[in-house]
Amino acid sequence: MGGTRVVAVLLAAALAALPGCDEASAAESCEPRETYRPYSRGTWGLELLFVIDNSPSMASAQAALAEALPNMLRTLSTGDLDGDGGADFMPPSRVSAGVISTDMGTGGLELSYCAASDFGDDGVLRTSSGATTSECRASYPSFLTFSPFDDVAALGEDLACLARVGTDGCDVEQPFEAMLKALAGSDGSTAGRFDGRFGMGTVGHADDSNAGFGPLSGLLTIIELTDDDDCSVLDPEVLNPTSSIYSGEPTHRCITHPEALQPIGRYVDGLMDLSLGYMIYAPIIGVPETLLTDPLNLDYRAILADPAMQTTVDPSNPERQLPSCTSPSGGHAMPPRRHVELAQELDAEGAEVILHSLCGGDLVGPLRAIAERLGWVVDSLCLGSALSRDDDGFVDCEMTQVLPVGERCADLPGRTRIGEEDAGPGEFAEVCRVEQLPVLGGAAGAGDGWYIDDFSARAAHTCGAGAQRLAYSSSVLRTLGWWSRFDCAISGFRDVWDIGSPCPAPGTGCVAGDAFGGRTCRRDLVCDPATTTLQRACVDDGDCWYRNVCGVDGFCTSENCW
Repeated sequence: MGGTRVVAVLLAAALAALPGCDEASAAESCEPRETYRPYSRGTWGLELLFVIDNSPSMASAQAALAEALPNMLRTLSTGDLDGDGGADFMPPSRVSAGVISTDMGTGGLELSYCAASDFGDDGVLRTSSGATTSECRASYPSFLTFSPFDDVAALGEDLACLARVGTDGCDVEQPFEAMLKALAGSDGSTAGRFDGRFGMGTVGHADDSNAGFGPLSGLLTIIELTDDDDCSVLDPEVLNPTSSIYSGEPTHRCITHPEALQPIGRYVDGLMDLSLGYMIYAPIIGVPETLLTDPLNLDYRAILADPAMQTTVDPSNPERQLPSCTSPSGGHAMPPRRHVELAQELDAEGAEVILHSLCGGDLVGPLRAIAERLGWVVDSLCLGSALSRDDDGFVDCEMTQVLPVGERCADLPGRTRIGEEDAGPGEFAEVCRVEQLPVLGGAAGAGDGWYIDDFSARAAHTCGAGAQRLAYSSSVLRTLGWWSRFDCAISGFRDVWDIGSPCPAPGTGCVAGDAFGGRTCRRDLVCDPATTTLQRACVDDGDCWYRNVCGVDGFCTSENCW
């Protein structure tokens, strides 16, 4: 049973196994198969946590966010970035969106600019709007949920109402503490520099007030909106105007006494642990637009060193700081140094960071850019081993798809019917081959189908420089939500020695992990003299892997052949 062996890459709108099918199985060669999965840096669901400043200066920013949110939800529901009706990325399987404010009280200190002195809004998901307009209802669910291609117009308006959190919140903004308390559980679990506790010995809300929302349900994405820096307090005494411990202008103490604030590491360790090691942090803050010209390659040191990002007292009013940037409408934002420091540390830990300026005018552009990056992550299926193309721009792979009963391959773009499979008593499901598009000159060919992307900025950013990802035309993306399988000849992988690769030398095999000729040996292999290819030797079926058996020639082969 010599010759090229084949590896099966399972996808799923979902990544899932495809049972054998009538005509398709008949066409398969008697070659061994194994399950090879592309890896995804993301997940198929999204949990969007909006952390919105509700201090008195935020009315115009909240209005801009509310105006932009419906379009963002439409984009996430359809995968259509430019509104042309075609999907630019595969929509996440589920999106949940909730809103909290930055008001965490003052630790019990009674201050004129903080109405709820103990805990403020306490990181609890909001169920009401702070807007007075009649368009907003009296109450809402604590979070909103939708699936791909749902009509999200009404949900967009609901989220816009929730995003109007009002402007009567505490002027001591504590977004970091709010987001962590919203997501942490009540068991007080610790994680590195996060001790599991909050002000006055309290615990998080993930399994009580905010139950059902959070990173266990999808990829955690935190979108923050504020015109000030974080002042998450470790010692509430720093806010006391008559403090004998902390001196200086009370409105500047969050800047002049950093020792009284929670350390950044608390939020890095807490958020990365709660998000299971991967999250997206997307603050819209007072960083000047001129410092964010290359969003995929943020220079945090340069941002923090820029003169506009330094905290400077306004010489004309000692109670105020000089702003870091000013919006076209005249709104000022303060230097968000702690936000940039948090972004820098999260980035270093492997989180996805998307920085946007609050001073650019409307927020349609920033939210569209955030939606695009979210699409990059949830629709990024990266190949662990690189495939080689032939002179016509094709790789030695085939994608097949099982449709729901009643659906027809002929009715879908880029599909050809190749068989059917039993779907229950008297029912059959069609099996389609999805067409492959060639890649020549750093671009995919026109038409409907799939291709291997190793040329786009998206592939480099989500999978790594020089890596490859599975990509699709927009027409195929919208209809890929059914069981799919992706088969590639192992010999087509250019960076490994594996089953079907030419023997390195006559009669010479290789040992797993050995590296030579610019490739690594993927498993223990011997040279088959009949075909001069590497094969997996076996004595019985136990030496082979799932759905493969030991053939009469002493090599592993597909169970379909025996």
